[in-house]
Amino acid sequence: MPTKDVQINVRVPSSLKAQLDVYSRLTGRSLAYVTTAALSEYLAWRIPQLEQLKERLKEADAGKFASKRQVEAVMKKWGYVRG
Repeated sequence: MPTKDVQINVRVPSSLKAQLDVYSRLTGRSLAYVTTAALSEYLAWRIPQLEQLKERLKEADAGKFASKRQVEAVMKKWGYVRG
């Protein structure tokens, strides 16, 4: 079932509006299309990132994380030197 479009109003810095206008003009797409695509792409990236972060914090709070020895082994493997 298709979703219904809704209108929202958002204040953005004039520099961001100018970037949206440029991108809209370069792609031949409407400002609404460009803005929707940008928001969709951003949220598709950020929501899973934050969900994963929250899950990892829960695991850490439950004591499920790498030991000091495991961390040091990975650091050594990749050539990280303290100091």
